[in-house]
Amino acid sequence: KDMLVSQKQNQKRKLVAFEMIGKGIARHGYDVKVGDKVIGFVTTGYPSPTLGKTVGLALIDSEYAKLDNEIDIVIRKKISKAKI
Repeated sequence: KDMLVSQKQNQKRKLVAFEMIGKGIARHGYDVKVGDKVIGFVTTGYPSPTLGKTVGLALIDSEYAKLDNEIDIVIRKKISKAKI
């Protein structure tokens, strides 16, 4: 049990949900950035028919995984804003 608790507290990356602010649909493998630093990648992204928004999941460094943080997603070499 102690080993599992230690691993959970020392996670380097976290899976977070995000909502696109800018245009575009984030797809698997797209880079996630903050400034010029790549902090992770998109695992899935899709337009939600019930929410009327584009949403997705990304695996990012745990220090950036805070609610309402803005992240940049590189979609076809262009930066698009998203919110965790």
